[in-house]
Amino acid sequence: MLFSETLLVGRSMVGVPTGIRFVEDLRSDRSPLVGIYSGLCAAMTETCFVMGCDMPFVMPELVRELLERTNRHDDIVVPLVGGYHEPLCAVYQRSCIPAIERALDEDRLKVTSFYPEVAVREIPEEVICRIDPDLLSFTNLNKPKQLELLAQL
Repeated sequence: MLFSETLLVGRSMVGVPTGIRFVEDLRSDRSPLVGIYSGLCAAMTETCFVMGCDMPFVMPELVRELLERTNRHDDIVVPLVGGYHEPLCAVYQRSCIPAIERALDEDRLKVTSFYPEVAVREIPEEVICRIDPDLLSFTNLNKPKQLELLAQL
């Protein structure tokens, strides 16, 4: 097991599976950044792996790689794919909480809006492709047509 706890962050969830702790969003803003903030505030550990709930193909080997590349000087360890951060498949430290809170207070809701204020370690696409050559880990399934793809596998 990679983690000592699993959190599901959101609003008014029902039917949360056993062994998963539900955490209510701490703010009303509509942004994944609120989920990251709420999860970090509730976490019992300093280091947290964060992923979107619509990402069913995240490879455990990728998670391990990100965690192994994390050190005490990094606030965030994030894949860089196609020149862009993949902030919903990344490692965050609780040390990010004040910077995230400032971003939310200033209505900067983009997940990466606070990145310039913290220590970010980018993991290059070449490293990611050695683990996940087709970059399936970053596939989001959030539309009915995309869910059909999952059913075919």
